[in-house]
Amino acid sequence: MHRLKQVVALVAVGLTVATTVVACGPAESSYAESTIGYTRSNLDPLFEHARQSELLGRPASDSPTLRHRSLVAIRSEGNRGAEAADLITDTFPTDTRGIPVYVERAEFDGAPALMILELTGPSGGQLDDVRLWVIDASGTIAYSEVR
Repeated sequence: MHRLKQVVALVAVGLTVATTVVACGPAESSYAESTIGYTRSNLDPLFEHARQSELLGRPASDSPTLRHRSLVAIRSEGNRGAEAADLITDTFPTDTRGIPVYVERAEFDGAPALMILELTGPSGGQLDDVRLWVIDASGTIAYSEVR
């Protein structure tokens, strides 16, 4: 009888872990700190990083749910990630189709900046465009580009 209780308890724990992993899924958004100095001429690696997102090609109608999950993932990356997610939440409209998939603190044109890459797409379409936002230390948009 005691052995049966142990087996039942282990199965219950295993099911809980499996359910959590399936519900959360793999990380779709990330935050990083970098020593790279970016300029307008060397942004290709950033755009390529965003193009690797498993959210690319998802329906734009999924944006509200995906945006929420992405912001939660970025916030979970520590205090600096939480600050970045707060800035995104405070600066960008909540009804946007933009999904932040990669956030990096780096230098842009020699000054500290927050590089935010988001997937976006037309209403009724798919998330197939990547937009880069460069936010300077004062919180101002210093540069933006869509590819």
